[in-house]
Amino acid sequence: MPSIDLEPRDITTLLYKNICDSKNDSAFWSDFCGRIASYHKDQVSATINNTDIIAGGAHFTSRILTFISRDYNKTFRKKKNNKINIEEWLKCVLESYYWRSYMAYNNNNRQTFVDKAYKKLADKLEPKFKVDEEKDYKIEFGEIITDLIVIQNYAANIIKADNFNFKKFVNNCLNKIPANKMKIRNIANNIEDTITLLDNNLTMDIEVKAKFYQINIIKEILRNIENNFDKISNL
Repeated sequence: MPSIDLEPRDITTLLYKNICDSKNDSAFWSDFCGRIASYHKDQVSATINNTDIIAGGAHFTSRILTFISRDYNKTFRKKKNNKINIEEWLKCVLESYYWRSYMAYNNNNRQTFVDKAYKKLADKLEPKFKVDEEKDYKIEFGEIITDLIVIQNYAANIIKADNFNFKKFVNNCLNKIPANKMKIRNIANNIEDTITLLDNNLTMDIEVKAKFYQINIIKEILRNIENNFDKISNL
């Protein structure tokens, strides 16, 4: 799999598994973690070839994500009656694990630096995002996810046989994925991850791999809908 420092989706998955507090708010947590992931990628890219701007000359790494997860658990799960909100917590951890490392950061310009840096993070947020309190993801898209798991297990050599039916998979995708940009993106991401596993298996039977690769057609359709969602929804 790609390096976690270079793939926002991998970072999102890691954070989501560690800090998601509610299955009912899974869309919120997925989006929230995705925004942190995007910011982390920017910070790594900004420092990996320009270590002079960082105290100690060491660029940011994925270890920070572990610290962020631990900090969240300590703040919101282990401490009772904690009144800090998510935004305040996020500013604190970003300041502790990213911003304080910059040579430009000091006590005299702290507030200006923090406000500017947080605005950069906030600019990555979708301004009209709403929490999607609906059915659990695996329940809502159970048959689609089950098919993808079958392919993933086959690609990982966990199983040696399959009962994948592409026509049934297409019907499930067409009939069960609602006109919801977040959900369309999530299914497309899952299909893309499954294709990556297929690519990494160099010993799989060519005919079986070709059958599984048909899911790429659905991925391309979903990506096209996602990328043009605002135009389509206004028709």
